[in-house]
Amino acid sequence: MRLLSTSRRLIVFALVAFVFASAAFAFAPKVKKAAKRDLRAEVLAIDDQWRKATSSNDTVVMDKLMSDDYLGISGNGQVMTKLQQIDRMRDRTMMVTSLSTDDVKVKLIGQRVAIVTSSADLDGSIDGHKVHGRFQSTRVYQRRPTGWKITNFEATPMRPYPHGSPHDE
Repeated sequence: MRLLSTSRRLIVFALVAFVFASAAFAFAPKVKKAAKRDLRAEVLAIDDQWRKATSSNDTVVMDKLMSDDYLGISGNGQVMTKLQQIDRMRDRTMMVTSLSTDDVKVKLIGQRVAIVTSSADLDGSIDGHKVHGRFQSTRVYQRRPTGWKITNFEATPMRPYPHGSPHDE
C-alpha cells in the first residue's frame, strides 16, 4: 500500500511540474514580446530626442546622444565623426531648420543594438547652400553603460530614376 501511495505522489508531482512548465513556456513569448516592446519604446524616445536636437541645432543634447566613435554619412556623401558633426552644428555650417520623419521602423538585434530606418523631410543649409528634400535614413543605436548612443548615421536623398524603375535599365 505504501508503494502505491509513493507512486501516486510521484505522479501528482510530475503532473504539477508539467503544468507549471507548460505555463512557463506559454507565458515566455509574451514576456519576450513585452521586453522587445519596451526596448523599442526606449529607442523611439531616444530617436525622437535625436530628431529634435538635429532640428534645433542642440549641440549639448547631440553630444550626449552620440557615441564617441560615431560615424555619419550625410545626404551629400560627406563622412563625419562626432566632433566634426557637432562642430558643423556649432559654427552653423550645417543647419537643419525643419526635420520631420515618418515610416519609422526599429529593428532590434538582441538587447544592445537597434537599427532605426525612416523617411524624412528636411529643410536647412549646408555650407551656405539650401537643402530641401526627402531622404531615407538609417541610425544605429548601441546600448552602452551610459544609455543608448547613436553610433552610425546615413542619409540617402530620394530621387526618382531618370528613366523609370531601376529594374527597367
